[in-house]
Amino acid sequence: MEACFEKHVADGIDMMTVSDTYWNKLVAYGVQKGIDGDSWPGFIGFIEDKPTPLISKRNLKKFPSYPPESVNITVLEPCNTVSNWAFHQAMLELCESNLWSSEKEWFTGLIRAFHFMGPGSIFMHASGTQVGGVADNESIRQLAFWYLQYGLQELPYDPVIHDLREDPASRSALEVIADVNEMFLSEPVITWQQTILDFDTPA
Repeated sequence: MEACFEKHVADGIDMMTVSDTYWNKLVAYGVQKGIDGDSWPGFIGFIEDKPTPLISKRNLKKFPSYPPESVNITVLEPCNTVSNWAFHQAMLELCESNLWSSEKEWFTGLIRAFHFMGPGSIFMHASGTQVGGVADNESIRQLAFWYLQYGLQELPYDPVIHDLREDPASRSALEVIADVNEMFLSEPVITWQQTILDFDTPA
């Protein structure tokens, strides 16, 4: 991941810092068990029926960066949570491609979008929180928006075609992908839901 992210520093955003910050904030949010009105664990209606601690007491010495309170973080869907690491693998395989030399800005956007897919979905399936669900849905929207605008970039701009709306979107796909990374760096988890909704990403 470090080698991949070194290739895709843009807009002053270092993706390794984004990644570390995201996970640190997510663990802290799990330790505090979410917030009033949106607790972690939240919705208990998923298919998987064996919630598990994020980390067991016997493994604390193996993962010294985790606070001891991590043993109290419930992962509602352990299988679905872990399976989302596949998005990180897809991101790493994309980084090895040599087909994007003339379209680095778009390629960086794609790497960032795939990086959000993993953590966004992990957040929802681990926590069952509303903010986790919003993050998961936004990661899907952003990747789809990227594909839409990348595929249509040679056509004259028309908001109906490029933004799926009558009026122009407030942000392009590349801009909203960059903005969500800025959000991870600068905002606490408790504001993510409203900030993401304010992006108004086309869906």
